[in-house]
Amino acid sequence: LELAPLIYEHLMSTNILQSGSPLRDVVKRANGDGYVALQNLLLDVHPAYQCAPAAMVMAYPLQAENEYIGRYYWRFVDHLQLTAYIRSWDATFDDVNEQDIFMANAYHSDFLTTKAAMFRDDRRYKKGFNHKNFLETMMRIFNLEDSPTRK
Repeated sequence: LELAPLIYEHLMSTNILQSGSPLRDVVKRANGDGYVALQNLLLDVHPAYQCAPAAMVMAYPLQAENEYIGRYYWRFVDHLQLTAYIRSWDATFDDVNEQDIFMANAYHSDFLTTKAAMFRDDRRYKKGFNHKNFLETMMRIFNLEDSPTRK
């Protein structure tokens, strides 16, 4: 049984891709071959199928003005994971440079980097700056009395 036409028909049904969706045009270009259609769809979204995947991780994420630090953290983690996948090297919050970039790109970066430097110098807080505790440490810094997020 040849599955390619069945996959194509299924992708072209309106409950999969809405009519008017640009993805329908991507599927149509496959000329009835469902496997080609799936591959064409992947080319648009999956880093392994990008012509220049490194372009996807050229810029680090920036925290938006009203974005919760936890949401920004997870977007940054996604960026680090994608970077690690594309460049085949480790990229985690265990790297002090990645931590510094995260803080520099945060909305209240001056406050965050100043307070983090004070905590880093204190041996009691050394564990707060590893990948397991980094988000909690950032949240603690933003909960300090003089935090700009408390005003």
